[in-house]
This record gives sequence, structure tokens and C-alpha cells, in this order.
Amino acid sequence: MSVGKAVSKDGELTSAQKEQMEKIEKLDSAAITPKESVETQSDEKKNKSGKATKAQLREILESKEVVAGTITGVNRGGLNVKVLGHDAFCPLSQFDTKKLKPEELNTYLTQSYDFVIVKIESKGTNVILSRIPLVAGDVEGRVVEIEKLAKSGGTVSGAISGILMDKNKKEETGAFVDLGGIEGLVHISELSWLRAAKIKDAVTIGEEYTFKVLSVERKDPLTATKVKLSLKQVGRDPWEGLEKTLKLGQNVSGTVSRITNNGVFVYLEQGVEALIRTEDLSWEKFKKVSDIVKKGQEITAKIVNIDLEKRHLDLSLKNEKDDPWTDITSKYKDGMTLKGVVADEKEYGYFIDIEPGITGLLNKARIAGEKGKKDKLWKKGEEVEVTVQYIDTEERKIVLSFGEIEHSPVQISDQPKKRRERSNNSSSKQAPMTYDTAKSGEDGISEFASLLQSALKK
Repeated sequence: MSVGKAVSKDGELTSAQKEQMEKIEKLDSAAITPKESVETQSDEKKNKSGKATKAQLREILESKEVVAGTITGVNRGGLNVKVLGHDAFCPLSQFDTKKLKPEELNTYLTQSYDFVIVKIESKGTNVILSRIPLVAGDVEGRVVEIEKLAKSGGTVSGAISGILMDKNKKEETGAFVDLGGIEGLVHISELSWLRAAKIKDAVTIGEEYTFKVLSVERKDPLTATKVKLSLKQVGRDPWEGLEKTLKLGQNVSGTVSRITNNGVFVYLEQGVEALIRTEDLSWEKFKKVSDIVKKGQEITAKIVNIDLEKRHLDLSLKNEKDDPWTDITSKYKDGMTLKGVVADEKEYGYFIDIEPGITGLLNKARIAGEKGKKDKLWKKGEEVEVTVQYIDTEERKIVLSFGEIEHSPVQISDQPKKRRERSNNSSSKQAPMTYDTAKSGEDGISEFASLLQSALKK
């Protein structure tokens, strides 16, 4: 029989190795029973057949010597191993320091490895093996190496081994990295300088990357040591020195990278992401953001806010063009007749596009004759000739009319909400209206004054 050298000179296990052994003690013997039990033969018969005797197996167990074994099959929770003529079992947690996936196990078949016998059960019929005591020294060396890298701000290479999920929020929060013997973790915020909605947007499972080591927190056993990594910090921080290249009011080019409820994110040539809020997309009214821009579209926008401390950049797509309301009163006057296009129909009237960024409201009460009582007078996109009733530059509102109606002051239904409230508050403080003023409506005051003047003459 040929065996290897002992695990250590003094024959003692480290605290990490002892913990691994304690875990094995708790294993359910029924779950780890090999497919074929060691035959219950006499020691003399086993010697003749070339197998180690039970006494020899116990001697190896006590001396903690290393034995060679060949993987013969995959069993529940581990691997079947042929050792010294006996069928033994190695639990999955005792085969390697890294987590093994079920689909990887078949790749170990027929391969030979060194093991330590850690337990013999059922009068020698169950032989339990482990490789952890043999690789623990390698883990210690690896941890020391990575600790040095953390202090010096160094980098380490590793392959993405899995994704960390927040079970409560049901969202991805980071990626696991196989560092050889121990596992590192890179938080989703450390994957890229750009915000990654999903891990796959930044990295690919199985691919190897270079990471900066942020911190190392030793654990017992060493295989549980926590290593925090960063992928984005390996490269240059695109926000550094950005104040030298970007200024307020400057036009910048970029690609629409994401569309959200709050607005549009644009990836700039400088390597940073900027936000265009929904209200800064266009002077024109729109229902969906996709009506203005689409993901992947190249656009040019104006910088309206820079906050380097918060790493925030605001752009405006509409401010890249002149505000059409700037000289609105010089182009359009009360009583002017013009042509517009029906943009939308509501229960109370129609929105008419006069020019890009300028839309007027045609209330149904301002449509002359019987037409004002009908629905679906015009279809969307149809041209219609209207008259400007009045322009409110503060509220950016144009009230229109159609047909021969008397030009009248602002009506309550036309007024913006704030002005309507002020009007209601003001009227509530006035004296009650007379029959004459109620009857005459908007021109009631002048008519009442005329009646009063005639009565005085009499």
C-alpha cells in the first residue's frame, strides 16, 4: 500500500479544518452512503484481494496521511471515489473551496486527486473523504496575497461566477467573482460608471475581468472571507476634470441610452450619462417620450445644470432650439385669422397646432352657430381656419374661435386654473348680482348703467 505524507508535522488540524470536520460529523450517513459498500470480509481476505484492511484504514485516519483516489461516479450530495480498493465518498462541500455546480461534476469523472480520510462509519463500510485540509494552505496564501493588494490599491483577475439577488426586492444587487479558493463580490454600483439596470448589461457570467480590490474581511473558515471588488475603478473616472471640458449653455452630442418615466438618459462622448427631464424634451406637446426620441438615437442637447459633487448632469433638448413663445405677441394679435392643424380633440374642445411649439385651444363654446353643439367636427391632422381671441404669455396659452362670433373678453372656461381661482375669490367678495347683470352676462354692467341713466332723465 502506498500513502502520501502526513497533513502536518504535529498532526494537528487548524481551526478552519476542525470546523470542516465538525460539518462532516453532522452529515446524514444515509445521504452519503456510496453506491457500493465496502465488503465485510476478513482482514486476511482483503489483503489477498489487494484492498487495505480495516485496521490499515483506521491507521491512515489517525495519522492523517494523504491517499490517492479516483472519481468513479456522482452520488447524492457528492462524489464516489475509489481509494485503496474501497468505494468511498467525498461530500461536495469537502471536494473544493469554491462552490461547485451540479452540471460541473461529470467533468471530474475518472480524474485522480489526493484526499484525507476524515471518518469511517458502519464498522468500516462507509469511508468519508475530504480535500479541504489539503487546499486550506493554498487558501491562506491566496487571502494574504489579496490582503496586500487591498492595501496597495492593486488589482486581481477573476471570472464572474454568479449573480447576487435581493430576495425581498427581487432585484440584482451584485456579482460573485471566483478568485481561486475564495469568492469576491462586486456590487452593481461598482460594475460601471454608468448605471447598470441589470448585471448582464455590464458583465458576462464565465468571462474573466480585472478588478480593483477594495477591502478584505477575514472569516473562519478562510473560504468564507469577504472580498469587495470594483470593476469600474480599474479604469479612469470620467467625472474627473469634466469641469474643464463641459460648461453651462454648451451644446453636447450623445446617444439615448435609457428612457424612463422621469426622462431620457443620454450617454455623452465624455463617457458620462446625463439626464433630459421630460419637460425639457420639446416645446411641443407630446403624449409619449418615444414620440420625441428613441433609444439609440444620436441627439444634440444643451447643458442646463452641472453638479460635479453629486455627479449629475442635466440637459435640455428643447433649449437647444429657440423658444417659439419669445416673440409670440409680435407674430399673432387678437382678432387675427390664421390656419392651424387639429392636434387633438377633448370633450370641451380642440387643440390646434399653429406652428411647432405653439398650440391653441378652440373651446366648443367659441365655435359659431350649430357647429359648436356637434362632436367630431374635424379629424386629427385636418386643417382648420381659426381666429385668435386672446394670448396669455404667462400661462403660454392661446384661445381661439371659429366662425362669426362676437369678440369677447376672457371667459371663465378659457382661463388658466390659477386665474380662475383668483377670479372666483374676487367675485365672492362683490355684492350680489342684479337681475339685469345676470341677464346681460359679460355686458351686464354697461346695460345696467344705460337703464339707470334713462331713469334719471325722466
